[in-house]
Amino acid sequence: MADSEYAKANKQQLLEYLSGLYPEWRLLYIRSMKKMFDDYNVFYSDVASYPFTLDGERRPIKLGLTYASVAEIMQYIEDLFALMLNTQGESLSIGKILNYSHDKVIKYITSFENKSEQEQIEALYICYIPDDYVWPNADIKETYTVLKDYTLECIKKIIMFRSRYRRFYTQYKHGLKIPMREFGGAMIDLEGDEIPLYSYESLKIENKSFTGIERNSFILPNPHPDVTSIASKLYENGDLLRCDMAVVRFDDVLDVAFLTYQLFSCLRNNLMTFTMSSDNDDTCDILFPSNDREMPFKKMSYLYEKR
Repeated sequence: MADSEYAKANKQQLLEYLSGLYPEWRLLYIRSMKKMFDDYNVFYSDVASYPFTLDGERRPIKLGLTYASVAEIMQYIEDLFALMLNTQGESLSIGKILNYSHDKVIKYITSFENKSEQEQIEALYICYIPDDYVWPNADIKETYTVLKDYTLECIKKIIMFRSRYRRFYTQYKHGLKIPMREFGGAMIDLEGDEIPLYSYESLKIENKSFTGIERNSFILPNPHPDVTSIASKLYENGDLLRCDMAVVRFDDVLDVAFLTYQLFSCLRNNLMTFTMSSDNDDTCDILFPSNDREMPFKKMSYLYEKR
């Protein structure tokens, strides 16, 4: 088989794959969970039949929705970076995109903030223009600079959010460590913008894999005297039941979801542009995220250059 035939077939498969992606879904799903969170009584009055009862269930259900939204945004972020990682290099292929190592994606995300601005921008198939480039006019330079800086800020916010809350996503995903009815209902009801996230733990802090992350580990409220009397020994043996806690705002989840949607959509669009291009093309239109929620994307035209 000629290389040209293989390239043509692969191109068609890439376009089929990219056209089938729906970057909006996870954003819509997270917004749906926020709607359920806000309209708790209306929504759950229709679905909470036996063995469920709404009496006393408001807090654990709202906590569950918050955990689920954080889990969804973590998956959203991993989707984005998996596509970024597996579309790098000289050639694109369906096999590389679909069959990848999850561990490599995690390492890629973790190390991404250490990459140069050029590497970060080009991972989204956005052309990087160096600072010393001589622009035809100041307006075009200003437009590009604003869009580039906003793109880098989006990446930074997404990575920071993931670093702060990923441990709760991991525990929620695998189960058994999330206290939905935390501390026997001893804590106050969910009010205001800030929502606590909890995760049970027992290992000594220096043995935890999340060292270096700001944490708030504490012994459960009102421990039994049988526990307090030997708390030090329990701790040394990795058997002292404690909680790790962080606070999240649902609006922050929504904001990061929107930023992820913007970057995912730009990557998908720019990959399609690159895939459909030919050697005869003089220019290409590259999609950028925009700091305008009414017009979240902007295009710029470049002289075409193969990556």
